[in-house]
Order: sequence, then C-alpha cells, then structure tokens
Amino acid sequence: MKNKTKKLFHLSWLQSLIFIIAFISSLASSPLVLQARSSVNNTARFSDQFIKASLPLLGQDLLRQSDDKNAAVYDNDDDDFKDLPNDNLPEPTNPSYREYQLPTLSTKDLVVHLVPGKSLTGSNINLPNLTASDLSTLTKSNINIDSSSKLQEAEAQVGYDAAKQNLNISLTDTALMKTNGAGTQLVLNIQSPNNLRKDQVVIGIWRNYVKHPFGEIDLGNKLHLQYMLNNDSTWTGNDPDTALMYAIPNFRIRDESQNKIIDTMFAGSGITGWRKVSNLWVGTDPTPDVYGTQSQYNLDHQVNPANHSYVIKDSQDSNTILFQFDSTPILTIDNVSLQCRLRVLSKLEKSSTGQYIILKQKFINYTVDNNNKPVDLPQVWFYRKYDTMLNGQDHVPIYFREWNAAKIPRGLYFKNSDSTPYRLDFLFDIPNGPDGWSALVYNRDMTDFLGQRTPTKPNENHDPDHAARSEEDYDSMIGMTWSKNKIGALNFGQSSPTIGFETSSGAATAPTIRSDKEKLKYCYDVDKGEDLPPVKLSGSVNSTNKKVNYVKLYYLIDNPTIPTADTQRKYLTQVQISEHELTSWAKFDNLQITDEDDLKTLNSPSSQGHSIYIYGIDDQGYQSNIVEIKVLPNVKVPIHYICGTQNIKGDNYILKAEGDSYNLNDTDYAPNSIVSNGIHYKLSPNQTNLSGTVTTDLQEINIKYEEVGSMAITQVPKLDFDTITLPPKPKYYNIVTQTDDLQIKTTGSIAWKLSMSAVPFSQGSETNRLGKADSLDGLLYYRKPNKDSVLPNNPVPINTEPKEVSNSVDVASASVTNGNTTTTNFRKVWWDKNNPPKQVNGPLLLPPNPFSHPMGTYHSTVTWTLDNVPN
Repeated sequence: MKNKTKKLFHLSWLQSLIFIIAFISSLASSPLVLQARSSVNNTARFSDQFIKASLPLLGQDLLRQSDDKNAAVYDNDDDDFKDLPNDNLPEPTNPSYREYQLPTLSTKDLVVHLVPGKSLTGSNINLPNLTASDLSTLTKSNINIDSSSKLQEAEAQVGYDAAKQNLNISLTDTALMKTNGAGTQLVLNIQSPNNLRKDQVVIGIWRNYVKHPFGEIDLGNKLHLQYMLNNDSTWTGNDPDTALMYAIPNFRIRDESQNKIIDTMFAGSGITGWRKVSNLWVGTDPTPDVYGTQSQYNLDHQVNPANHSYVIKDSQDSNTILFQFDSTPILTIDNVSLQCRLRVLSKLEKSSTGQYIILKQKFINYTVDNNNKPVDLPQVWFYRKYDTMLNGQDHVPIYFREWNAAKIPRGLYFKNSDSTPYRLDFLFDIPNGPDGWSALVYNRDMTDFLGQRTPTKPNENHDPDHAARSEEDYDSMIGMTWSKNKIGALNFGQSSPTIGFETSSGAATAPTIRSDKEKLKYCYDVDKGEDLPPVKLSGSVNSTNKKVNYVKLYYLIDNPTIPTADTQRKYLTQVQISEHELTSWAKFDNLQITDEDDLKTLNSPSSQGHSIYIYGIDDQGYQSNIVEIKVLPNVKVPIHYICGTQNIKGDNYILKAEGDSYNLNDTDYAPNSIVSNGIHYKLSPNQTNLSGTVTTDLQEINIKYEEVGSMAITQVPKLDFDTITLPPKPKYYNIVTQTDDLQIKTTGSIAWKLSMSAVPFSQGSETNRLGKADSLDGLLYYRKPNKDSVLPNNPVPINTEPKEVSNSVDVASASVTNGNTTTTNFRKVWWDKNNPPKQVNGPLLLPPNPFSHPMGTYHSTVTWTLDNVPN
C-alpha cells in the first residue's frame, strides 16, 4: 500500500507540475500578468558602498573658563541694540534736511522756516529748486507727505503760512513717542504753484526721554545685585524727564538679611555732580592725563550726554535697561581740535546664569565739520574708570581674579579687608572686553595705559587672589581701556565694535568655584555606533569662612536655575575645606557626569550648543557662584552628491563640533566614481567645500560630479521553459521560447558585470505568496560561456544572493559599438548560429525531485543587476 501511494503521487506530479518562468523588465510600462517575473537593478554596488568613516573621537580640549554664555560673543551688528530708536539718521550733505528738538515732553507743535538756497548750516531748511516767489505763494495743497516718511498723515498735521514761509507741524501722541531719543523724520514733497519745480524736505524731530529704571538679580544667600545709571535706584517716581547729566553704569548690593543697601562706588546724589567722573573718555592721540584738575583735557574728552538722550527698561525683557545718547567730545584730528558727535548705544542686561550684569556699548560716528561736511575719524581709544567703594569705605583692596589659559588674570574683584561680607567682581576676559586694565590709585592718570590685560608693572605679582595694588594707597579705582587697535577708525555713519565688561557680586564668606575649562567638545556619532563616554570636570573650591568644613558640588544642564530641594539636585562630589585663606583652593579632579539622558542632551546637535553649570553649597548653607562650562555646538551637516542641479546619490552627513576642521578629499565621503540609474559620474575637479571649518552656519556640503557615461539594461526577454514532465532523475532544461532579447547599453568607457538572483519558488499568486514552508530553492541555474566546452558541466546556481553570470569582457564578441554607445545582445551569448539555433549558455531550469513537494503552480521573482567595475 505504501508503494501504491507513492506511485499515485508520482503520477499526479508528472501530470500537473508546470514551471513557467518569464523575465520582464521592471522598466517596462506593461502590467505584471505572468506567473513569475524578473526585475532590473541598474545600480553601482561598488561605488555606492560607504565604509564607516574613520573619524577621530573629539576629546575634551582645555579652553578658557566662561562665567556665562552671554560673554561668548559680542557682535558688531544691531541685534543687541535693535530696540533703541535710530530712525533719524543725519543727512549733512542735504541742504533740505534739518533736525529740531522738542524742548519738553508735552511739546507737540513745531515751526520750520523755509528759505531758498543750498546752505548746509543754520536752522532754516534750504530748498535748492524752489524760488522765493514760490515760497511766498505756496499753499497747503502744494505739500504732501512722502510714502517713505516715518510719520504719516494720521500722525502729523502739516500747515503752511505763506506770509512767514513757515511750515506748521502738529504731532499726535503716537507721533510724539516716535520722537524719543534719536527721534524720527517727517519727509515732505513740495511742488511749486506752477508745477514746474519741486523739492523734498527731510525734517528730523527728537526729544530727550529719560526714565530712571533699575534692575536687580538674585545672587543667592539673600543678596541681590542692583544695576542702573548713576544712582537712579533711589528714584521713586515712574514719570520720564528730559535730564541725563551723566551716563555712569552703577552697581549696588541689597542685603535682604540686613535690609540694607551697599554702594560699590561714590554714593548718594553726588554721583551726578562729579565734574571729572563721567567715567568714560575717548581720544585720538596718545593716552592723556585725564585726572589733572587744572587740565581742560579731561573735560574735552569726556563722553557725556549732550542730546538725543533715551533711557528705558526694555518692554520685552524686564531685566534689560536700554540707553542711548549723543555725545560731543572734543578730539584732536590732524593737530586740530574738533567737536565731534558720537551716538552711544548701550545696554545693561542680565547674563544667562543670572549672576552677572553685562554692559554693552557701541558708538556711531556722526561728526561733521564747521561747514556741515561729514568727517571720518581716525583710530580712537576709549578709557573707563570705576571708583571703588564698598559699604561706605572708599579705600578698598582690589584682588586679581583667576588666570586664563595664558596665565593672565581674567579680571579683578574687590572686598574690604575687614569682616564685611560683600565683594564685587569685574570680568574683562571676554570678547571685546578691555585690552588694558588694572587696579590703580584713584588720582592716577592713564598715561601709557594701553596694551594687553596685564598689570601696570609687568614684574609685579599678579597671581590669583593676590592684591592688585598696595594696601597703603589712599583711594582705589579700576581703569580699563580699549586701544586704537581694538576700536579702529570710524568713517561717518560707521559703528564701532561693541565693547563692554561684566560685573557680579556675592557674599565674601560664600564658597567660590572655579573650573579648569571654559569650553569643551562633546561630539559622538551614536548613529554610527559611537558610545557616549562620561563628561569629566575639574576645578577648585575656596571658602574663607572658618566655620566651613566641606562644600557639596552639583551640576545643571542648560538651565541654571538651582533647585531648592536637595533631592532634585544632581550631585557631583563633596570637597573638604581644610584651609580658609583667600589664596587656599581645594582641587577637584575628573568628576564625571554619567547620566545617560544628560549625555544625550549634551551630544545633541544645537546651533547654540549646551551648557554645564557647576555650583556648590557649603555645610553652613551658603550657596556658591555658578560656573558655566560651554559645550560647543555639534553640527550635523548633510552631504549632497550633485551633477548640476540633480541629486545622483543618497545623502550622507558629517557630525562635528563647531570649530572642528573637516577634509572629505580622498575619503569614502567623496568617491571618485558613482553610477546612478545607469549613468556614470566622476568627481568634478571644481569643488568648493570639500574641506574647511565647521560652523553653525554650515547648512550643507555639495560634492560636485560630472557625467562621463551611462549604463543600463534597456530590454529584458521573456523566456518560456514550457511544460515539464519530471523525470525520475533530475536534469537541466533549456529555454524553449525566447521573445525579445536581454540588451545592455553603455556610453563612455564603462566596465560592468551582470548578476542574477532569484527568490525560492512557492505556491500562490505573485502578490500573495502561499505555502512558503513548501518553497522550492535551487531550481534556477545559469550556464556561463566556456572556451573549452560548449556545454560546461557545472552551471552557476542562482539563489537569493546576486551571483555574477557575465561581464563586459566575456561578452565583448557579442557587443557592437556605434559612436559612443556599446550595445550587448545576449541572444548572441545564449544561442549558437545553427538553424534552428540551439541554446548553449544562459538560464537553465533544474526541476526538483518529484517526491519532495505537492503538485501545483510555483512562482519566483528573478532580478538582473548591472554593476560598474572599477578600472
């Protein structure tokens, strides 16, 4: 019975098993209707493969410490001062331009006298084209507001008195606010009554508008740092006025625990009466004696408000004070004294850590000569002095701050030698900070006080936390200068670089933290298998409080807000404090941040980078300063492969830290050859950015290629093996019918290889494969041409992995070249020249053992792949 069952199954198999294999091109538009299909893969496997780039891991470079991220960049554009009005730009060469001051805050009416002529001086507006007769017969209908005017008809009513030749201008309340500070402009078009002549009038209108804002930042330990101009934190009203006698950035400490204000410079109303304490000077000649009481020099060079004063608290940021004014210092230019005009734009703002106040200032040259002609200023310097006082004591010891990488102190701080628990810090080691500074006796001048950030005497001791001036001096001050090389020359209308410094305060008995790093790189490509190692931090801690035994250190990522609950703090270590002198520092080394989420945050690409903040709390409950370590931005830059405007390959990318160099030449990032969709491209010699420095502005890298040839399977045959009755022993079956030919076309000198792959045969429809457990593998073979035998005994088995079956060299005899194009026809490879032709090479079918699988119709998908071959 067993034998009978086997025989019946064998008979059924012989009658029913039919294999139909048809190869059709995936490039064709006809639908797939056959039981088995073939696809075409015109790719370039050799050129397209990118080995994982061998990039060096970016370690943690030792850079300078930063106190806050706002210190990172002072730029020379208007972003810092965009909210300060500057809509009334002088036009000194335009005789029809004049500017007029509104004398009070409530003045809304303005009378402007018109005269014919071209004069650039005087208070009257000159009209070069209109005549006296025109002016005496003008009417209001001859005057209209130009579309470019800052003030329009809804804001300014314009009348005309022909008898007096006066424009009568009346402003609305809205227009009045536009006149604050630098002011605004009314632009009028005036036509002669006979319509033959016309002029355009530009009227600048401004008023002083001075409020008395002050800001305050919480330093911890119940201390607050107040900042303002002059001593205006004593102002109790909120109404503006027109007086700004001096513009002296001032800082005061509010001790919440004592309900007390501590002045840090000369106190009280006297600050606005200091004849020689304008605090800021400018000059063109060698550094002068700016203190001598008998010298007019110091008065001439003062940068004090003259007009166009404007002081407010920024409506968008309550922590920011904006102020501007025009100053008229007398400078020496070509050995001639000239009254100049500088527009000073200024800002006092809170730092990102919330522990520093930043002063930023820049200067615009609007100087004209006696004929109202624009004047270009030569190189200028700026000098600022700060009179130190603390808690009523004018004789205050000043100390050097920590070193930068060049072992130059980063600034100064002062604190009383007694037990007064306050200090004030100055940070100068910032971009566009002063390039000369020191602690001086107050009545010292600034002669020869230019150069690097070094003490006045290079050989004197300037170690951190050592006195910056001798104790026996009667009065102390801090001088700072921005040299001619730092500022440069200022053409008319040109602005200077933004200059400034930073100020902070704290409790003298609170711990102080310093980091060994200002910046670090943390850039790892996790998508390419790189791990995220711990971030290591090192630095030192100081406490002069003799009651303190230890300080616990914590860290924050990106947000410098210190949690109140100990359970919410991210702990680093506990530093023992055994000595309590000002110069005694306890080191901490290689403290590690290991939290995976924090490491992912620090490693994530960001145009601003990230920040690590370190702070400490001692065992007496005092909170330290906050130290920021800037993690440089990681930049993920897409790489595009283009020929003209066409992308010829999938994008790649590089991941680098800002400031890192890159060079894609001779790497897998820039292959010499690419074949895409059958077209051969070679790397163009005209590249622009294969190497350079990574910046946050680097949006993409385009690698250019030139087309040198194409390669494609242009036609695929339909092959029919007909109905096969399975024999007892397996044997190879040839193609019975071939429709169309397998054809390959190339342009240019491209070498190629042809591969073939096939998925196992299985039952079911082509789109709904069934019975994969009964799939048939190893049925399809390919017979390669062989010089020694017409029918080689070992055909190549075709399975799921592509197997090379032919190449351009082997089939050269079957290829025809016409111009730049070579066509290979595989009919000449698979069939002989007999009549009728006989298959000698190509696809073969080897049916399975008849007892292995059930009867049915089986399907497979076969893929032809054409690859380029490297020369």
